[in-house]
Amino acid sequence: MPDEHEERLDRQAVRYEMNDFYQSKEYLAGCRRDGKKRPVVAVIPEMYFESPAPCTYIRMFTPLMSASFCSAFEVRIATLQSALRLKPDVAIINRVPCGNVSGLTEFFAHLRRSGTRLIYDIDDQLLDLADSHPEATVYSDRQAVVRELLDRADIVWVSTPALAEALRPYCRSIVVMENYLDIELWPLISTPTGVSPRRDSPFNILYMGTTTHAADLRLVLDALLKLGADGEKFRLNLIGVSADPPRHDWVSIINPPEDAGNNNYPEFMRWLRSLTMFDLGIAPLEKTRFNRCKSAIKFWDYTSMGIPTLASRTEAYSGIIVDGENGLLAENNVESWYIQLRNAMKGNIHLANVATKARASLEKLYARIDGSVARRNSVRQLLDGAPPYSAGTVVAGTGSGPVSRESIAATYLAGEGIEVGALHNPLALPQGARARYVDRMPKQELYAHYPELRELPLVDVDIIDDGESLSTIEDGSQDFVIANHFLEHSEDPIATLTNLLRVLKEGGVVYLAVPNMAETFDRNRGETSLVHLIADHEQGVETSRKTHYEEWVSLVEPHFARSYEGAAFAARVDELMLQKYSIHFHCWSVRGFREFLDYLKNDRRLPLDVALFADRGDEYIAILIKRQAN
Repeated sequence: MPDEHEERLDRQAVRYEMNDFYQSKEYLAGCRRDGKKRPVVAVIPEMYFESPAPCTYIRMFTPLMSASFCSAFEVRIATLQSALRLKPDVAIINRVPCGNVSGLTEFFAHLRRSGTRLIYDIDDQLLDLADSHPEATVYSDRQAVVRELLDRADIVWVSTPALAEALRPYCRSIVVMENYLDIELWPLISTPTGVSPRRDSPFNILYMGTTTHAADLRLVLDALLKLGADGEKFRLNLIGVSADPPRHDWVSIINPPEDAGNNNYPEFMRWLRSLTMFDLGIAPLEKTRFNRCKSAIKFWDYTSMGIPTLASRTEAYSGIIVDGENGLLAENNVESWYIQLRNAMKGNIHLANVATKARASLEKLYARIDGSVARRNSVRQLLDGAPPYSAGTVVAGTGSGPVSRESIAATYLAGEGIEVGALHNPLALPQGARARYVDRMPKQELYAHYPELRELPLVDVDIIDDGESLSTIEDGSQDFVIANHFLEHSEDPIATLTNLLRVLKEGGVVYLAVPNMAETFDRNRGETSLVHLIADHEQGVETSRKTHYEEWVSLVEPHFARSYEGAAFAARVDELMLQKYSIHFHCWSVRGFREFLDYLKNDRRLPLDVALFADRGDEYIAILIKRQAN
């Protein structure tokens, strides 16, 4: 345990706002004083003018100072300099802790001497700032710091799949850790406010953010000028956004009070949420490589304030906003923004309903994402000596706090493709992607084959084909193939994946999801071994087919309150085989399925790269990219 002198020095390493905020929540104080010896984790934040950066609160302080994390580790807040006095088991660095590479030299030497493992956390594509970006000059020297940390880190934590894809070439092991919402900083307003039509006052629009969004603001200014010319009464309220805001009589600049400024992020959030005059929050976002890697943080901010969001239809927002339901989306052109804003101002959209549904979406995020547990598991795996995730692989959530199916689809899917075996649960596709549905029988026959699905809306089948062979689909004809919870139904997964790759164009994507056997009715079965999969492929599926059905009847059907013995057992097996009922022929753990993908690439030389492997808890999602032929 740290002595009183060390405790005082550590408190001086970071400005009082952070300490006061977390001490009042009994985070660090309550979790470090029970006398238990724990591995030491040094948390090194990015600092703005001697205060923690807002990103640090969201991605570091909130999840790493929770009771869940501190029950496993002793957390010490440090700077690069104060960390030299410690001998931490793990150091976790956020974004850019110093201005140049020379500031890291002594720190890296200390890590080597003490055997400390390094985790680097980053939430922006700082290596790809266009010259037009307001902070391009500021980060020109700091990019070398980012590259060095990416290269040296045992694991890199990132905020989105798109950012993981962009940074993969620079690091050994990368994990998607979604931004973690703190109920203390983002308590949900029970009743949406500020969204009722008020004919006697202007329509109030809020745009808030750092002063780096001038280019994004320009996306909507022409639309607002056009609305003003139409006689619409509105006010655009800016908090930050641009160092040189536009000069119009309908623009209002709102500056936070002194105690909520000066980079005091908790106080800023409290002050922001106290503002209740807004009807709509906007989040325009230019389509740049830098912005493609961003998360939907403004949706969270606006929703927690009780107001609906109108955002650009980009990867960041289209993965969470359903246009007209829990938010509004606009294309990045004047006409689209004009139409959406006009409809909102004229009451053509029931904004209170949109805000209510947005709140429900955020509640689901609160329930789903436990960033503290995800990070705790990642640190434990590192300390336990688990091998790092293979190069080119992204692991999302580490069993907790998974990224959504939709956000992965928005990152990787575009063009014309197919989905195999969608049944009642087709993947929600991003704009710019269109799928035809493939199944082995027409819709009405599927209802007959699966009577348990008769009350569910099955998709209309566009192509009648065996999804394992895809014999009617031309080689190299598809931009993507989706096969969610299909591969476990395949008798020969090696042949199936070979055919999924066959129909893809070079650079095409296989979007593949399989269930985690421990979270399904397969939990009592033995995991399918790689030897078994190879035998099914090389010796023929007939050799193991009956065994699969016997295992299904004996170990799976009891989960559905169906048990058979003796002659009834044999009759049930024969019945299912005659029907060619689509059982789970195979089942995997995360380790077993990754081993299978590695085998396909390295031993069978299939033309694939694993761009993403997401452990979502109840399922695994793999994104396979078809390599160019040699």
